[in-house]
Amino acid sequence: MEIADVRDIAIVALAAVSIVTVIVLIITAALLWRLIGVIRREVQPILKSAASTAASIQGITSAAENSSTGTVVKTVIAAGRARKRASFLRFGRK
Repeated sequence: MEIADVRDIAIVALAAVSIVTVIVLIITAALLWRLIGVIRREVQPILKSAASTAASIQGITSAAENSSTGTVVKTVIAAGRARKRASFLRFGRK
């Protein structure tokens, strides 16, 4: 077996490996394309639901803010913040 024969066998082997690699890449790309489509179809309803929930919460928040309950909630929040600040200032003293 001469070096030319070894070279020819190596070229054929590399060509075969290249063809197999291209086929694997094409199959992977097709599967990835299908996966992206499935994810898009599955995530879109979830995003719509989240947007609907956010809109509902925004409506409830604005309604509570405009009513007298909003004032009570703001007062309770302010009192809680003041209590946290006071406890933070007293932390160093025992």
